Amino acid sequence: MLNGQLICVKTEGILYLLDLDRYHSDKAEFLRYYVSNSIQTIRQGIALAALLYCAFAVLDTYCAPETYRQMWMIRFALVVPSLTFFYWLSYSQFFLRFSQPMMTLLFSITSAGIIIMIAVSHSNEIAYKNYYVGLILVTIGQHAIVRLKTELSTTLSFTVLAGYNVVVLVTHDLNIPGELTYLVSSNFFLFSAIVLGFFGSKTTEEMFRRDFFQKQRLSASHKELDELNGVKTKLLSIISHDLRGPLANTKAILDLLRKGCMNESEFRERADQLLGSVSSAGQMLDNLLAWSLFHVEKRNVVKQKVSLKELTDNVFALLKPHADQKLVRLVNSIEPDSTIYIQSTLVELVIRNLVANAIKYTEDGKVEVSATLENAHAVVSVEDTGRGMSAEIANNLFSWEKKTSSLGTKKERGTGIGLLICKEFLEKHQGSIQFKTEIGKGTTFTFKLGLN
Repeated sequence: MLNGQLICVKTEGILYLLDLDRYHSDKAEFLRYYVSNSIQTIRQGIALAALLYCAFAVLDTYCAPETYRQMWMIRFALVVPSLTFFYWLSYSQFFLRFSQPMMTLLFSITSAGIIIMIAVSHSNEIAYKNYYVGLILVTIGQHAIVRLKTELSTTLSFTVLAGYNVVVLVTHDLNIPGELTYLVSSNFFLFSAIVLGFFGSKTTEEMFRRDFFQKQRLSASHKELDELNGVKTKLLSIISHDLRGPLANTKAILDLLRKGCMNESEFRERADQLLGSVSSAGQMLDNLLAWSLFHVEKRNVVKQKVSLKELTDNVFALLKPHADQKLVRLVNSIEPDSTIYIQSTLVELVIRNLVANAIKYTEDGKVEVSATLENAHAVVSVEDTGRGMSAEIANNLFSWEKKTSSLGTKKERGTGIGLLICKEFLEKHQGSIQFKTEIGKGTTFTFKLGLN
């Protein structure tokens, strides 16, 4: 059932809702899985078919004493070499990659061999009326052993049945008593073999399909578990190292104050440091909360109509006190009509982190936010006139293993976590982030976010 770009797939009573691209991708993956996990069975089936084709050559001398030489030519010059070739080919990746057309050709050759033998046999030979039984064997073997898709396998079976009927109608005289009865009875048995083969093939394919989807879900669960373990490890690392710093600094100042080792004027001098530590810890907790909820709860993306200009104004209002202390002008250059459908909390978090970082490394300067729309992407830039970044910091800016940060112009501390979280958020939503920096001139961060 197609619904826009979605498709419902029902397997063993389980309903899967996939996007169309995912459906076609999974379909191709399943066929590879279906064949690769049955390759030994397929090889055994090909080998058995070749053996039976050789063994039944003995019957030709009894069932077709006048035409057995022609039949042997069909068996040993066409069918058996073809079966041998496909058996050898089954050990190659080419066979796995093009399994369906390869096995379609294989089935066509084995069926055509029998139909041609019926066509060349004489009316007084047993093979003339009885070799259609070979088509029943091929049909059952093709449905049960050769892993063709059920619909393709059934279509081929009916094509072979049609070809058989054409040969019989051309080579048999239906006016002879018993010929019409023979045609009807042979069609009945062949049709019955196709129906039985269809249900057998369908059952086998559904079993493999169910196993395939279960393994996919298990693999996805393992991946999710590994991701959550990674989140836990990062979270513990941040809490044990990065969050302890601001709290320890705050505790040390308060201990000095409590013990009377600091008078009021000294405390005022330390107040900015204390406020910076608390602000740093608060921002870090906000980032960690958003990050952990994003990973642990797997929150769905809820998009809504948002004005980028208003969103940026809200961020500026929150960070203005800090900017005023450092004589930093906040400039919102986003056009008033820049209204798009996005997840507002995600974009606000990213802009807030980038603007806060820009203020941190700027003194008596400017932080400007601008935005454009490019090819179904919102492109937002945060530019500052601060001191820029060294090559060492710039190279490790988006590395969890080597995350680093430097003191701000007012000795503000940081951990570098905010940018890492921003990058992770954006990449999870088909976005990206880049930056350019120059010592003494400032830094510009630009992030893209898909609107579809």
